[in-house]
Amino acid sequence: MPLNCPLGIPRYNYCATCRHRSDDECSANALYPIKLKDILTLDERLALIEDRPEMPSVTDDRDYQSLRDRLLLLEEKLNSHIDKTAKPKSQYS
Repeated sequence: MPLNCPLGIPRYNYCATCRHRSDDECSANALYPIKLKDILTLDERLALIEDRPEMPSVTDDRDYQSLRDRLLLLEEKLNSHIDKTAKPKSQYS
């Protein structure tokens, strides 16, 4: 469930199709856009990225271990993507 959804929607996966979402910001609040990281928990953001309909529930050590392995895999993919797209440093900086 979103921590601070401006519309009061209790389901995090509503963010995937919400018309107020723009990339990683929510503009449902008329005053200023809010970052999704301030609205959603880490697990909800990962579930949204992976396009999962619902968050996994962790009930035992096996569930926890599989969730931990998925997080490590996503972290590796993210780091490799950042490394590939990083621009080389200029010799003048």
